[in-house]
Amino acid sequence: MSLQSKNLGKLKLADLFVVTRQWLIGAVMVWFWLPMELAATVDFESLASTAIEHRVQKKIEQFSGFASRVVGYPGATAAAELIQSEFRSLNLDNIAVHEFDVSVPIEKGGKLRILESDRSIRLYGLWPNLVRTSTLPVGGIQTHLIDAKSGRYEDMDGLNVEGAAVLMDFNSGDAWVNAAQLGAKAIVFVEPDSTVYLEGEKKFLSLPLDIPRFWVDKTEGEKLRADLKDRGSIKVHLEYRMDWERKSAWNIIGTIPGYDPLLTDDIVVLEGYYDAMSVVPALAPGAEQAASVTALLEIARHFRENPPARTIVFLATSAHHLGLRGVDDFIQRYLRKEDPFVDHMLVRRVVDVAISEDLIAKDGVVYRIGREEFLGKESLVRYVVENGSGLVEKIVNESISPGSISTSGGSISIGEKDYASSRELVAAAIADEEVRNSLWKSWLKGKSSPIDIKLFVSLDLSSQTDELGIWNSNSSFYYKRYFAPFGKNFMRYAKDISDAMGFVERDVLVNGISPEGGMSWSTFVPGEISVNSELVLAAGTPALAFVTVNDARFLVDTPLDKVSGVNVQNLSKQIRVLSGMLQMAIEDPELFPDFKMRLRDNLRSLKGQTMVFPRRSIIPDLPRTGAVAVIRNGKKKSYKGVRGEYYELVDNAGSFFVNRVRVNNVQIEGYYMDPVTGQIVYAPDRGVQGDEAYPMKVSMDWRDKHWMVILFPCVAYNFYDIVDPRYLTKLGNVSVFDETNSAPVEYGYTIGEGPSAANEPFGVLFARPGSRIKMGFGAGLLGFRSLLLNSTSLEEKDRAEGEGFEVRPGISFARTTYQAAKDMWSLDESRMRELKSFAIENQRLNDLHERARTELQEAELALNEKRWSAFMRHTRAAFGLESRAYPDVKSTQNDVVQGIIFFMALVIPCAFFTERLIFSAATIKNQIIGFAGIFVAIWIVLWLVHPAFQLSNPFVILLAFIIIALAVLVMSIISSRFNEQMKKLRTEVAVIHDTDVSRSSASLTAFQLGISNMKRRKTRTVLTFLTLLLLTFTVLSFTSIRTGMRFNQIQRDNEGLYEGILIRSKAWNPMEDSVLDYALSNFSNTGTVAPRSWYSNKSKAHIKIKFGDQAHNALGVLGLTPQERDVTSLHRALISGRWFEPGEDKVCILPSDMVGAGKLNIDLEDVGSASVRVFGEFFTVIGVLDSRRMKDLKDLDDEILTPADFAVTGGQAVQEIAEEEQREKQGLEDTKVVIKPFVHLEPANTLIIPYETLRNIGSGNPLQSVAVKFDEGIDERSQVENFLSRLAVTLFAGIRENGDEYIKVSIYSSLGMTSFAGMSNLFVPILIASLIVLNTMMGSVYERFREIGIYSSVGLAPGHIAWLFIAESCVYSVLGVVAGYLGGQIIAKILIELNLLAGFTLNYSSIAAVLSCILVMAVVMLSTIYPARKASQLAVPDVTRKWKLPPPEGDEWNFEFPFTVSGHEVLGLNIFLVGYFDSYSEESIGTFYTDGANLSKRETEDGEAFAIDMNIWLAPFDLGVSQHVTLKAIPDAEHNIYSVALTLKRLSGEDASWRRVNQRFMNVIRKQFLIWRTVDSDAKDSYRDQGRELLIETPNEVNV
Repeated sequence: MSLQSKNLGKLKLADLFVVTRQWLIGAVMVWFWLPMELAATVDFESLASTAIEHRVQKKIEQFSGFASRVVGYPGATAAAELIQSEFRSLNLDNIAVHEFDVSVPIEKGGKLRILESDRSIRLYGLWPNLVRTSTLPVGGIQTHLIDAKSGRYEDMDGLNVEGAAVLMDFNSGDAWVNAAQLGAKAIVFVEPDSTVYLEGEKKFLSLPLDIPRFWVDKTEGEKLRADLKDRGSIKVHLEYRMDWERKSAWNIIGTIPGYDPLLTDDIVVLEGYYDAMSVVPALAPGAEQAASVTALLEIARHFRENPPARTIVFLATSAHHLGLRGVDDFIQRYLRKEDPFVDHMLVRRVVDVAISEDLIAKDGVVYRIGREEFLGKESLVRYVVENGSGLVEKIVNESISPGSISTSGGSISIGEKDYASSRELVAAAIADEEVRNSLWKSWLKGKSSPIDIKLFVSLDLSSQTDELGIWNSNSSFYYKRYFAPFGKNFMRYAKDISDAMGFVERDVLVNGISPEGGMSWSTFVPGEISVNSELVLAAGTPALAFVTVNDARFLVDTPLDKVSGVNVQNLSKQIRVLSGMLQMAIEDPELFPDFKMRLRDNLRSLKGQTMVFPRRSIIPDLPRTGAVAVIRNGKKKSYKGVRGEYYELVDNAGSFFVNRVRVNNVQIEGYYMDPVTGQIVYAPDRGVQGDEAYPMKVSMDWRDKHWMVILFPCVAYNFYDIVDPRYLTKLGNVSVFDETNSAPVEYGYTIGEGPSAANEPFGVLFARPGSRIKMGFGAGLLGFRSLLLNSTSLEEKDRAEGEGFEVRPGISFARTTYQAAKDMWSLDESRMRELKSFAIENQRLNDLHERARTELQEAELALNEKRWSAFMRHTRAAFGLESRAYPDVKSTQNDVVQGIIFFMALVIPCAFFTERLIFSAATIKNQIIGFAGIFVAIWIVLWLVHPAFQLSNPFVILLAFIIIALAVLVMSIISSRFNEQMKKLRTEVAVIHDTDVSRSSASLTAFQLGISNMKRRKTRTVLTFLTLLLLTFTVLSFTSIRTGMRFNQIQRDNEGLYEGILIRSKAWNPMEDSVLDYALSNFSNTGTVAPRSWYSNKSKAHIKIKFGDQAHNALGVLGLTPQERDVTSLHRALISGRWFEPGEDKVCILPSDMVGAGKLNIDLEDVGSASVRVFGEFFTVIGVLDSRRMKDLKDLDDEILTPADFAVTGGQAVQEIAEEEQREKQGLEDTKVVIKPFVHLEPANTLIIPYETLRNIGSGNPLQSVAVKFDEGIDERSQVENFLSRLAVTLFAGIRENGDEYIKVSIYSSLGMTSFAGMSNLFVPILIASLIVLNTMMGSVYERFREIGIYSSVGLAPGHIAWLFIAESCVYSVLGVVAGYLGGQIIAKILIELNLLAGFTLNYSSIAAVLSCILVMAVVMLSTIYPARKASQLAVPDVTRKWKLPPPEGDEWNFEFPFTVSGHEVLGLNIFLVGYFDSYSEESIGTFYTDGANLSKRETEDGEAFAIDMNIWLAPFDLGVSQHVTLKAIPDAEHNIYSVALTLKRLSGEDASWRRVNQRFMNVIRKQFLIWRTVDSDAKDSYRDQGRELLIETPNEVNV
């Protein structure tokens, strides 16, 4: 019987609920006459005695007997049919099948044929690299097969890897990329005896790397190895195909109604998944992955035999491993709570019933309504939601005749509306969503109804332990408050079960909702898992999960997850416990918390489209059908087999739909594979028409988001090893250029996204066929660290910068690092030759560059000889050196250009001064012509002699400078005009005048006067000018700036344990695997390399270790290698047993404190044979360490080897160090050699297991440190400094020099160093120049004594007069600096042309230009200070040079203001001042504010006197200083002149503060008197007239 025939629409699920409930009301009344205790009691004896093991064994065998239960494979269909059969045999009610479709890679078959013998071997493809399957071109490929063993470079030495199919151990991590990087065409993995899921996870990537990968069974693989052992390689032909397809999947449900009328409406869903996943999709027996559905069937059997009080819906889901797609379908049908998804649930029921009643035609995953065709059910649902015209018409016509829709008197009633005819109803339903929904509801009556679910419980079980945990996948306090009672209740149930069935309570259930003792959920689950209940909870429905804990699930997601590895006893115990707990919970009337809580539906929906631009269109309106869309949601690529990214095959409109988005931002990508070759031929466009216009990163700011991703036709190229050679981290910034060094119109790339991509330093470039491409890779603000240019010449600059790689068949970026090192070396060599032609050299740069050349030569030799390990070692060394040299070459060039730009800034005043000094044109026009001519003349000279114009386009430099100058000019004009307008507006509105001498005009006048004086004394001017010219030339000639490499070494107090180095993060952050790769490349021939790993947990791990009935928790796990004994001699701390041997995996070493009585209780005599269970596996105890000896053993950093205790060290401090380290890597901070000591876990609480084993546990525990011990006779210091010369890391070095008594430890780092040389030689020239300038300026002062007097008499202040001489000295310095610099460049050019500078290095550094100018100007200015001061003293020859206030008398201050005013102006002045003070009558941020000013007049013997009274508060206002101010205008009858007197009376504030702040207040008033003098006569008359009018109105007092 087919699955399709048992659809939900035929079964009328909700209707049967109603009928069943009515029958049960009468049928179960007998139960209520029995005591409630009997009905609710669990029969523990029966539960314990019932033999379920044989059924569990049989079910596991049945499910794992299907070749693959991956959705879309025959085994998935057979499994679904088996579950239906089981549900029927259990007599479950309302059995229904929900069909949906998923996008999945489907294997079509493949083989490897040995050409000589014509023997064929079956090939199985691995899971795609993102979307790129292992499909080979139609007809296959013919190549040679080689054996790379474990995939290390050493294993491939001597083999012809390029273009080969490479046979390799499956348990080789990600070493297969090594072969791909060397040019391999395909990888063939040999089935191992055993493996772990992380080995499988490392065989596929989160980016579409184009390298086919296959699996062959062990027997065939060993035969191939035997053939290759003697022959080296054999000719083979490979054929294979795997396509992305939409395939049907089925969720199956069945129900057992509750017998209690009060509880039966509390519907509880119990869910388990039945699909499987494997890295080899066609080989997915999934025995462990069948544990959940097996438990579901057994629990259903238990409840059929023991009817529940509440209704239970048993749900078997498919597509769990495809991003939880199965439970997502159930959620979209029944659990959505927000619009528009509530209406979508209604439509889904309509669609299901319509399909069952043949109103919608169905052919696989293709649906038809009339002529409309839809690929995938979601496309159909969206069509019905948005319009559904074809279905509306069919349903209306189908419903009227049988009476599904009520009719009366010829009219049709839907909801509260009547329609005259079916045509009118159809039109209304199509046009109006509300009418359409009413139609759906009317039609569905009696056919399908929603289900109100109270609790969702999912099962995620395995069999390697018998312990369960309850979890709700949410850590927010808001949710914890609701779910904590569930955890408490189930812990109580577990205790009752333990007591009744004789289980150890701690081994039955752990509370993951509210863990105790500082634990967290990650304590119980090694590595992250993804359970179905977490998606249900995100949809706003209460959900719990029961998960097998302390089980690492080593075999899931591998082809070796077979029935032989299942522990039936452990699984059966879990089933018994679950059956008992769930029965107690279902019967418990207080199961649910007594308070209501509204959980929010946080799921969002995405409708996307993959579109391309038609050839002649500006709108991307052409769908790219057949593409595979990828929705990256920040997840890892896999969670114990559950794929983290979402894949959707687009429909005929290029559309795809994802309804389970839980994050705020996603990245959408789309790829189309050529059906013939399997290669990607359309990819996301990151160009101006693609990502820049339609960003791939999308904010999910709407519940139902619509977006598109733009694709373009392309060719895909792999690139590898994009590692920052300085910090050994993945380079995360990619730039793509065309041959013009600008971004192409269309291009794309991917380097992976999300957490999994961190250890995938690879990428794929997408480029349009026929174009030329260059690439640059960088990190943060540090610029490019790697360049792919296709540099083809050292002589021609343009070709040295690269011609770009032509996008055509045959081009490959294999051996990316080697290509990048060559390109960067060629580019640097070309630039250095150009610099050398101008006698510009950099010693550090020369050293790095020469060492890189040597390494590249060695790499090329190794490449030709196929010594791949040596090739990679020398390549990475060359790349590291040249990557460090490249910024120096670039900065040297930029430094020269920047120097000329700085110098050009001096040319502007120089040109102005020269024109004024030589030509002195009378008209503005001639002045501009003269200025421009001099400027252009200097620029032409520089063009001819300065190397900056050869290093860069001279016109670009000129244009850039002119643009900057004009921008500054325009900004200054706008600013000045704005200030003028604001002053004018203030004068008009507030009738307040303000004026001041412009600093720019005063400076310009001073410069012009200085130039006039220089013209009058030509001989002195010329001699002084020549002195400064020679001084500038001398400074440039006798100083130099040298760069070099300095190794920073900070001695530490601790004694070193070994001669070598320790590489680790300063904050103990995890390190990327590239650190170990580079360490092995550099030191494997000169020492022993020992990596270390910790169990990844920032808090204490609490790893459960069991030995028989004894159990103990380890707080940390340490992964070490066999090489550790040679590095730190840790094996000497063993008190029993031995150290690890190569190849061992399931062994461990325990601390002595852990094996003693009261803990694990392991006898030392049993070491070597005793086994403990950890992570769900048995580990043989091969050794016991003395905990105290291990604690005394300190590494080079003076810390023990155990994991750091971050909680004790201090979370905030650790975070700060980590952030600082990250900023250093991004170039935001200089490297700091500050090492904070960390507290580590006690060795007594630490389990030690093999390094590789720990790396493959959980989610992949990271590399934490690498220790290297050098061999005897190795120069340690040389090794360290060579390593650091191309890295910017900080490491610990243990070095014993000749004569040292012990190994001394230092913190080592390297940094570039800049030093100045030749400064001491300049003392005498500077002294001579200073005396000459001093003499010149002093002579000028005394010669201009009469002139100074005139300036003083016309009102120039002493400071202005001093500025005249300073301005003159500025003219000297600018002219001298420019002329000296020009002279130096001209002489240097002549010497270079005459080849007279051999062996000399010239200084064109911008730093040198700046310093020389500053130095010369400083000499001139300092030499001018004394003459300028003397000139200012001559201007005011008396001793008192500043107005001083007399001291106050107590709180009163009386003094006469140094200002007089004529009787004609005195009234206007008073009105002017009253208006000014009145403008400050509100609190302001100015100098003061007043409460209003009062003007009064009184008659005196000498005439009318005026007074202004006011209270004033002085700034800063927090001092609280206030005073009463009286300003009096007192007449002098004889000359009709008024003097001004002030009286200040302190009202509040301290005396000292009052005196201090009044100094500023007096200056403000003085400025107003000076401004009055600048006011024009008409304005003064206006003020006087205002005063007269006011005095007429109030003759004695005017209040303003």
